[in-house]
Amino acid sequence: MNTWWNGYEVENSDQFVVTVQPAPLPVELIQFTADLNENRNYVLNWTTASEENADYFSVEKTSDLHKEFKVIGRIKAHGNSTIVNNYSLEDTYPVNGYSYYRLIIYDYNGTVTSSKILKKYLEASLPVTRIFPNPNYGSELFLNVNNTSSKLQHIAIVNATGEQVY
Repeated sequence: MNTWWNGYEVENSDQFVVTVQPAPLPVELIQFTADLNENRNYVLNWTTASEENADYFSVEKTSDLHKEFKVIGRIKAHGNSTIVNNYSLEDTYPVNGYSYYRLIIYDYNGTVTSSKILKKYLEASLPVTRIFPNPNYGSELFLNVNNTSSKLQHIAIVNATGEQVY
């Protein structure tokens, strides 16, 4: 009596050895990093040493590892390459607190490979950095505002007793 294994008929099922040849990964990844730029956006950079049948890269992000990663961008791979290739993608919507990034590599054969997860922390920045003159006795008041991607929604000025004066 013959046995079937993974779609193949195996004679003498008492003794057989299965040898699985791993398929080569589509990309030899040298590095995957995330650095904060002057606009307080994370720039994700990665470098490959070689690519075989690589279709594209997808960069994903989550702010909570218990939730789903969301795609923030896709970049076409070089396909087949034996030279070093550099890639970059800017996260133009960083969140305050922790962000987790990963690189997903897709090849033409449908193989999907994931990189290590990068953990980054972005401190919240105050939109108003300076108020002057201080103290103020009813004269003009000036505010220095950060050049930030978040929009200033509302400013309330209160006196020492907590009463809103503007």
